[in-house]
Amino acid sequence: MEFLTKHTLRNNYLSIIGNEKWYSKEGERSVFAQQPIDAMAMVLMYHQAFLVTKDKEFLNKLYTSFLWFLGENDLRMSLYDFETQGCCDGFERYGVNRNQGAESSLAYLISHLTVLLAYEAYHGSE
Repeated sequence: MEFLTKHTLRNNYLSIIGNEKWYSKEGERSVFAQQPIDAMAMVLMYHQAFLVTKDKEFLNKLYTSFLWFLGENDLRMSLYDFETQGCCDGFERYGVNRNQGAESSLAYLISHLTVLLAYEAYHGSE
């Protein structure tokens, strides 16, 4: 978790390492080909960390990771489409990949539901 946090949470937003090319330790990060499934994985990871530790900082990181879908990302563009209620497939060199595949839409929905669960867990523990 420390490694992922160090390399992806930057400047108060999630900056996923793209899968356009391999990322070697201390090497150059790939900015493009960021995928919604990776943002979802971060949301789920921080949710589990909160459930285990009850450390509110993990909730902050969970929410920061979720906001990647809504425009708090490297391109400052929302991947979630409020009109279609689908999620775009990620970032490419040319911008947002407007395809809204099932995997991306499910990644958004699972992340959204996880935010709601985390909110309930936090307020239920007070």
